[in-house]
Amino acid sequence: LKTLFLLCSNHMNDVVNTHSILAAIKTNLTLQDLTLHALPWSKLNSIALGEAISSIQTLRKVCIQRASVGNVGTKIIAKGLEVNKCLRQLLLYNINMGNTGALAIASVLRTNTGLERLDLRENKVTAKGCIALLKSLAYNCNFGWNGVLCFPQRRRTPEIRSIQEQINALLESTPKRTTLQTRDEISLRQLLWLE
Repeated sequence: LKTLFLLCSNHMNDVVNTHSILAAIKTNLTLQDLTLHALPWSKLNSIALGEAISSIQTLRKVCIQRASVGNVGTKIIAKGLEVNKCLRQLLLYNINMGNTGALAIASVLRTNTGLERLDLRENKVTAKGCIALLKSLAYNCNFGWNGVLCFPQRRRTPEIRSIQEQINALLESTPKRTTLQTRDEISLRQLLWLE
């Protein structure tokens, strides 16, 4: 099994079924792509997913969309990123995450050098969370040079713009030139601000 896409349906409409599948996949040695779309969520699901992320070293992409993961769940999932340095894409789209979850991910980004794409669009992350994520890029050169960071452009306060300029200056002095952009995504070698 290399790809698993779980979508809310008649058979996947309760937390217990979701948890059972997430708990079972942590022993899978070949899973590369995990997408969870509009599933019922609980803290137990976050724990099972965090364990799966930390134990499945073949996992390259985790996408959670339209689930009530929240800050507590995001913090638990972030713990899995402390161990898994092979995950390349973490897409947490519309999961009811706020600054606490963003801060947890930011702290992990300081040491996780494998992540290339982080998408936090449609969450409740304010300028405080955005700033923490941007500052974590200064500690993680691999992500800063090769990554895509997606979160709402409307969060661009003067402080964020200042940090953006500092990161651009740092990145321009490196052999792998990249900048923070304010337009549509171009490649994984750029950090982007998306609406």
